[in-house]
Amino acid sequence: MHIPHAGPVRVLLVNIPDPAFSGKGYGIPLGLAYIAAALERAGARVTVLDLAQTRTMAAWNYTHSTPWARREVAAFDPALVGFTGSTYARYNFGFWARTIKDLCPAAKLVVGGPHVTFEAESTLRAIPQIDGCVLGEGEVTAAELAAAVARGASWAGIQGLMWRDGEAIRHHGPRAQIQDLDALPFPARHLFNVAGYDIRIGEFDSGHTMTLMASRGCVGRCKFCATPRIFPEYRIRSAQSVLAEVNTILESYPRVDNLLFYDDTLTAHPDRLAALVAGFRSAARPFRWACWSRADVIDDALLQEMRETGCASISFGIESGSPRMLREIGKGITVDQAYAALEACRRHGIRTRASFICGMPGETFDEARMTIDFVRRAGLGRDASISPDCGLRLYPGSAWTDAFLAEHPDFDWQAPPPGLDYHRDAERRPLAPAHRFSAREIRLLKDELDGLWHPGPPWWRRAAAGALRRVAGLLSVGGGA
Repeated sequence: MHIPHAGPVRVLLVNIPDPAFSGKGYGIPLGLAYIAAALERAGARVTVLDLAQTRTMAAWNYTHSTPWARREVAAFDPALVGFTGSTYARYNFGFWARTIKDLCPAAKLVVGGPHVTFEAESTLRAIPQIDGCVLGEGEVTAAELAAAVARGASWAGIQGLMWRDGEAIRHHGPRAQIQDLDALPFPARHLFNVAGYDIRIGEFDSGHTMTLMASRGCVGRCKFCATPRIFPEYRIRSAQSVLAEVNTILESYPRVDNLLFYDDTLTAHPDRLAALVAGFRSAARPFRWACWSRADVIDDALLQEMRETGCASISFGIESGSPRMLREIGKGITVDQAYAALEACRRHGIRTRASFICGMPGETFDEARMTIDFVRRAGLGRDASISPDCGLRLYPGSAWTDAFLAEHPDFDWQAPPPGLDYHRDAERRPLAPAHRFSAREIRLLKDELDGLWHPGPPWWRRAAAGALRRVAGLLSVGGGA
């Protein structure tokens, strides 16, 4: 992998807020941090604005909430600006593109991330202030862009880029995936306000948490997921590289007690996982860690050693308790494997969490009840992430989204047509098409989940009893006066 020299060109990187997850913060956007590190290695002067870090910045209406961000942009006066953001953030690309172009008219502006990887042309046509879109992995493409901007050169010939050339939109094809992930510099965490993140999302009950990734891609090929097309190959970093980053984090950030691996499937490569776990024993200091996995790549022989080296939690994407739906979505696991993986983790003292989807294409109401029955029998309780009213949300790049677009050839992500069922933000703006059950079925499923999570009277009876108690209390206070 060759990263060209860009010189001291000023590059501003911006994480655009996602209105569907206002103010959660989570952790450092690792994709942007990797881009920043590659640009710094190329000699660029980089600064970062993570506008999704606070509730104020994640609000939909930015008109009165960004004076400090505007001041920072104007003071830095970038020559190149790079955005990243999800499908849910796509409307906000336009606001920030106009804002930054007004402040820095000469700056070149590009957008990357999962949405524009599949919707680059529609983004360029909808937002004239955007000069280009980076498709797929962006480290090398960003460095080549910075080098071209520094020289005042054309963007022609830069792979992995779709760009505006006058009235035309041009593209030289995708860039090959980075094969040697060890060659990448560690994410540039020093450019972020590390203390401002809150990623206590249930993996740990105390302490500060830092995120990292030991691989890219996933061994699965689920129909609802775009990862197989964003990262067609599953690639891993060596244990030596990951352990070096672990020790760098532990030494550089003394307040960090927990590490959360963002990999889709950290456990997919048993030999590398065994080397990692062995290395954790001699880390700079003790720490706790958590990861995501699939039910078919859990090595029972490794679980005890994982627990002894600080593994506190493993999260599984199980999706359904219906054998037919597991086959239909291409999950590649069985219900029995899912039960066995959860039980194996618990046997070794590792907390388990699992996510499920209710409302997938072709799913019946009885199959959704099979999923709730799985949650009950598995004893997951509140460690099951399941929401019957959300349904399945469609994102660009997934197999099910491709099928949806084939049925709706005029669908436009920038201006979704009326009449379809959407997941919407607080202002009722359509974020993504959604498959759901009927309102009646959703209510019945929610009642069943409520009974599972709150044994006893149904929610409406508890609410009525609580209201009566409050009224009685007010009357009592009034009578005593």
